[in-house]
Amino acid sequence: MKPLLIALLSLALFSCRPSHSTSTAADSAAPSTETSKGSANISADPNPVPGEGELGETTITWDTKSAKSGKVYVSKGNGPEKLFGSGSSGSKKVEWISANVRYEFRLYDGSDHSKLLSKVQVTHKK
Repeated sequence: MKPLLIALLSLALFSCRPSHSTSTAADSAAPSTETSKGSANISADPNPVPGEGELGETTITWDTKSAKSGKVYVSKGNGPEKLFGSGSSGSKKVEWISANVRYEFRLYDGSDHSKLLSKVQVTHKK
């Protein structure tokens, strides 16, 4: 009886321990426009971009959730990244989203272009 009681108590104690795992949008392979509260994020609204024309528009919004500055880069298709914006938070209207092209906006730590904080993919299908 005593071993069973000890086993049940151990199980109860270990199942009540909080999880210490964390993740960010940068950890996810799937495109995302939202991240959990407290972590850096970047989003596009609307996404996908609506419209019948060759070009559509969206607004890119980012927030590092800290006093540290961030840098936003954009790549078209599999092309090279180009600086799009900077600051700890910001918002910029984009009026040049081409139909049937994938754009990726990436938010990096401002001091280190290798530290990806968050990203979002934007498309426009006419």
